[in-house]
Amino acid sequence: MSQDTRDARSGNAKKHVPTLLKPYQEENTMKLKIQTLFVVITVVSLVVTAVILYSFNKQLHFFALRLSSRSPSPPHIVFIVADDLGWSDVSWHNPNMITPNLEKLARSGLILNYSYVAPRCSPTRASLMTGYYPHRIGLQYQVINHGDRSLPLSFDILPRKLKNLVYATHIVGKWHLGLCSWKHTPTFRGFDSFFGYYSGREDYYTHKIGKIYDFNFNTKVYNDTQQQYSTFLFRDRAVDIIQQHNPSVPLFLYLPFQAVHGTLQVPPKYSNMYSHLNRNRATYSGMVTAMDEAIGDVVSALEKRGLSDNLLLVFLSDNGGRPLKGGYNWPLRGIKNTLWEGGTRAVNFVYSKTLLKDSSSVSNHLMNAADWLPTFLAAAGSKHVDLDIDGVNQWDVISKGAQPVRSEHVYNIEGRAAIRVGKYKLIKGDPGFQLGEHQPVFDFIGRGRRTANGWIAPEDIGSEKTRFGKPIAKRYGLFNLHEDPLEEHDISEDFPDIVEKLIGRLHHHMNLSVPYVKSTPMTKEYSRLNVMIPGWCDE
Repeated sequence: MSQDTRDARSGNAKKHVPTLLKPYQEENTMKLKIQTLFVVITVVSLVVTAVILYSFNKQLHFFALRLSSRSPSPPHIVFIVADDLGWSDVSWHNPNMITPNLEKLARSGLILNYSYVAPRCSPTRASLMTGYYPHRIGLQYQVINHGDRSLPLSFDILPRKLKNLVYATHIVGKWHLGLCSWKHTPTFRGFDSFFGYYSGREDYYTHKIGKIYDFNFNTKVYNDTQQQYSTFLFRDRAVDIIQQHNPSVPLFLYLPFQAVHGTLQVPPKYSNMYSHLNRNRATYSGMVTAMDEAIGDVVSALEKRGLSDNLLLVFLSDNGGRPLKGGYNWPLRGIKNTLWEGGTRAVNFVYSKTLLKDSSSVSNHLMNAADWLPTFLAAAGSKHVDLDIDGVNQWDVISKGAQPVRSEHVYNIEGRAAIRVGKYKLIKGDPGFQLGEHQPVFDFIGRGRRTANGWIAPEDIGSEKTRFGKPIAKRYGLFNLHEDPLEEHDISEDFPDIVEKLIGRLHHHMNLSVPYVKSTPMTKEYSRLNVMIPGWCDE
């Protein structure tokens, strides 16, 4: 055979090799694709499974506790109350605010979008402690000034009820429920310890109201503040309590901060975070951020002490903000001291790692300040929560996502009054001028009155414009809060039958109201002292 012939055959053979191997290559390619697809599907399945397991971990734990033959341990309860915090003063309502710790807790918990309080601080705090509306206590009109009035001793308040359930109970911060006798003060009303001040406001550094020093540890005047900023004094005391607490004992820590009530004061590094704003707003916003930092430190202490896995933490504002003092309720109408939503609808959330079925969510069910007492008792395992009080037990609503149990909220009774039933809100009189016929709250004219009835946008919001509203023109105003949450349209003339029904509910509550608690002013002997000391009405 010639060389040419061999080369030709060899060439042909070479040309046929790819053709002969092609089916095998395609088969290998297909196998590789299938293997790759299998790996991708496996990885995706593992990721999805991990996410599902993570998402349902709390729910599995939640149901396991309830299916267990033994009752779960009572949770540690931390109840944080901010003073005069506006709706627009937290970062989940206003991204220009710096509140990372609060936002993390709120978004990991249950945000209560329709949580109501009284328009001023003492009435709200009285409801929190007793489970009653303020008009059932005799504290419906005004705040307690310099201890001239006190929460009546006939009410058995929340800490004492929790002590009956073997809780350790502590208050750190603002009391503001009276001190004319020692019997009216915190450690005589169920708290194991008290660290804070009796009155409603004071200097954040000197801890004086006027010339009177007001800072106490249990029943003794506490002189070792070293003029430290109160937000951090309270943080440090709360952390000390947590670090020293026996984890086997359920803890109730009531932490009513002085912040962010006026006087406007904060260490400069916090107000400097808002240096682009006007002075009042910058200082106020810095106060909010300082409080947020303090709360982050408290939560960190709870985690380090091992208390966070069985923890129920609630954060609440006692009323709306005051624009003249830096706080804003935008886009809600009105301000502190008014019956508009901006004065009475509170920033509120519940946080727990293990006790909430529906965490990372928002609830639109009605909540009232009076509801917290029976709700906390139910969470603590009490068998006696169906009390003859105004507050209703909302623990199943909060923890299990049960159907709402409240359809009515009373804003205020007598004189300037308001009530909400379902989606309708009825206001009697001018909600932005005064709250009681006997004690005017907004006795001024011009911009102040317009502010009280308006929609006041903080400068950090940007393009939004402040709008000044007018008081209700007639005796009664009616608003549909589902369709008109900003209270822009009075529909009383369109629905006279609904007006009459809500007037009937107002009259029902008026018939249940009690006389205003009488004032017991300081005696001359006590008023001459330079420290706030109880005792002038002791028998």
